[in-house]
Order: sequence, then structure tokens, then C-alpha cells
Amino acid sequence: FARTKEFLKQGNWLAILFDQNAGNQGTLSLFLERVASITTLPDILQKATKARAVFACPRRVGFFQSSVELTELDVSGPVSFQGHDCLSRILAGHPCAFPEWLWSHAKWKTHFYPEVKFGLQAKRSNLPVVLPRKLVFFVRMPNWLGDVVMAVPTLSALITARPDVKFILICKPQFKPLLDYLGLGDEVVCPGNVFSLRGIKSFLRMRRLYAQCHFLYTNSFRGDFEAWLTGATHRFGLKLPGRQRPLLTHYYEPEPKLLKGEGALHQSEIWTRMCKRFGLGEKVDYSPLAESEDPSRLKIGIVLGSENNPAKRWPTDNWSELCRLFLESGDSLAVTLYGTDKEKSDAYRISSELKAPRLTDMTGKTNLSELAKEFLSCSLVVGCDSGGVHLSNSMGARTVVLFGPTNPAVTKPSFASPLLLVKAKGSESAADDSAMSILTPSEVFRKCRKFLHEPG
Repeated sequence: FARTKEFLKQGNWLAILFDQNAGNQGTLSLFLERVASITTLPDILQKATKARAVFACPRRVGFFQSSVELTELDVSGPVSFQGHDCLSRILAGHPCAFPEWLWSHAKWKTHFYPEVKFGLQAKRSNLPVVLPRKLVFFVRMPNWLGDVVMAVPTLSALITARPDVKFILICKPQFKPLLDYLGLGDEVVCPGNVFSLRGIKSFLRMRRLYAQCHFLYTNSFRGDFEAWLTGATHRFGLKLPGRQRPLLTHYYEPEPKLLKGEGALHQSEIWTRMCKRFGLGEKVDYSPLAESEDPSRLKIGIVLGSENNPAKRWPTDNWSELCRLFLESGDSLAVTLYGTDKEKSDAYRISSELKAPRLTDMTGKTNLSELAKEFLSCSLVVGCDSGGVHLSNSMGARTVVLFGPTNPAVTKPSFASPLLLVKAKGSESAADDSAMSILTPSEVFRKCRKFLHEPG
């Protein structure tokens, strides 16, 4: 460096090549509306030697002939960024995109590599507050409601960590209203069944977006095949023991002890570690996504059923008895039943048995965004280990979850809202199909009533 400074002080010219991939030593800045790491070596040398700063641009004028255009830069400001501004104007304004420039060298690789993909960490930054979202990342959302809700904190952290990225969420159609309501991602799409001709065409059309990354919360070949069809440069996912994922480019493989037994981690923590494997430095926030309303009367929400595992369901007779106990506990209390079309028969049976004017059946009458809004008006929500209670918990509602064969440490709701887990003694050793029957309505009611009056 000393010899370089002396060289300049002697009145010589020093040419420094443009560098948009200066790594951690560079300064983050925009180049052609994309984030690049720009070397500030010209500024350092100019300040140390008081040399003139000139932008030089060679232009082809004939066979093996070029002319060099020189533009003097204002040394009172950062010359590195001025030079890049001059270059970007030439590139953008040329009718043939200035073929003399080495476009094939892929100039924007600072946060391209897998281990730094999910962050914009740098020692220095010259970025504006609002960044243009020119890069595209696809995110394949989970296939079950509970998993979708558990994925929200890490997804939000990813979106915050990469403000220069357009996030396109891929999901099942039933989840689109909820994701739109929560305002997650720049776009939510439902391309359809990838194993149909129409679905394959939909995913192939997504290649036109030139996604740099396809991040998968799913663990299925279906999701991997979707990612491969989109042509994303990098395809990230979770590799579980005994599962092969050859269509991914990179994956996070947790230790087996973190997945089962006493040392098992919660699913949301597994996903957090996976994101950190790919460079996420942003803190994952588990604050509720909304604030519950203060209802004019006590309203108890009952979430019937559990779609992905029948063994997690509580018998209908038990739900009916619990509703009766709630209704008899006070004239100002109302109970509302929630669920999908599959729970309509159970809800009808409960309503027919109780014949109570303060009991409302909402099964099959809400989409997921409407259900989320319903939970905001509930004083308490009770349900089995299902997507509904995860959604209730994410909305900030006071939530009670009844556990049978599943492990609360791995699948309990993860948001920082008032939460009560009820697991019957002996259910660990009971058969899966009988574990839930151990819980009695009177026991659940007693715990719910106590929890309802505890400070939040």
C-alpha cells in the first residue's frame, strides 16, 4: 500500500478495476438497483495522496480498436460510488446493454453463496432506507395449518433480513387468504398439483422470474420437484434421517437426537436453525401477530377436530359436556364452535344435545383469515393439538391445548401469548387412539376456568 501511494504521489496514473463483489471488506451499495459490495479503495488512495479521480470507460470503435472516455470525479464526495453511478448510466442507456462490459461475470455475488444467503451483513453500508426488490426468492409453505403458523416467525425474519428480495410464497389454496391477511411476502401463489400437466406448466412458467433461491418448509418429493421445475439457482430444505433429497442443492441436516426423545427441539427451533445455516442473523420474533379484542361478554371458542391425525381428536361427547359446563357457569358466557366442513356433523350433534341460545355453530362458515379475526374476539380458545389452536395462539388469544399422543415440546403453539397445555397423566403410555380419552371434561373445565382468570 505504501508503494502504491508513493507511485501516485510521483504523478503517475493508477487504474483500479471496478469490483461489485468486494466481500466483507467492501461497502454495501446499489448497483443497477441491486445490492452489491463495492470496493472503496479509490477513496482511500485519493484521500491519502490527494490525487485526481477519473472515471475511465473504454468503448469499441473498430476491430481491435477502442477509445477511452475520461470523466473527472468530484473528490469532495465518495469517488467509488460516483464511478459506479457513471458506469450504471452507461450500461442502462446503451441500446445493446454495452456488450463491452463483462456481464457474464455475475457481479452481484456478495450475498449469493448459501452460507450468507439469508442476510445482508457487512462492515459498511451505503444502502438507502428502502431498497428495490429486484431479486426473487420462492418460499414453499407447509401443507398443514399448524405448520404454516409455526413457519411465520422464521419467514418474517427472512423477509426482514433481505429487504432487497421479492418473496413469492407458494402454498395450498386454503392458506392464501390467511397469508394475504397477515401481509406476508410480496405475492402468494397457488400453482396447483405439480403431478398434473397444468401444474407442471405453471411451475415451468415461474422460471421466467429467474429466482435465485427456493426455500422449502416441506419435506416431500412433491415440494422438491416443484423447486426443481422453477429453475431456482439454490434450493434449500431440511434433510431428516433416512430421507434423500437429491433435487435440493443444499440442506440442513439436524442431529437425530434433536428430533426425537427428551432432547427433541420444537419444530420452530428446527426451522430457525435451518435458516441460520443459510446466513440468517435476524432475531426470530414470536410476538403475537395481532392484539385480541376486549369482548363485551365472555366468549369461549371451541376448535373441534384435528385434520392431520385422528388420534389427536377428543370424543364428541366430551366436547358436548365441556360446552355444557361452560354455559352453566354463567349467563353472560357464550360458546362458539369452529372447524371445517368435516366437523359439521359433530357440531350439529353438540348443538342438538344442548339446545342453548348462547351456543353458536361456525363450523365450515369461515376461511382462515375470517377464523383468525374470530379468534381476536374470544376470551378463551380450547382445542386439540391442531392448526386452529396454533392460529389462535398467533392471534394473541388465550389458548388451551389438549394433548394426547403428540409431544407438546415439539408441536405446541410457539407464539408468546397466554397458553395452557393440558396432557392427561398416563397418556404417554396409552395407545394413540385412547390417549385423548383419558382427559375428562370436568378436569379440562376446571383448568380452563382457572386459566381464564389468571393475569395475562
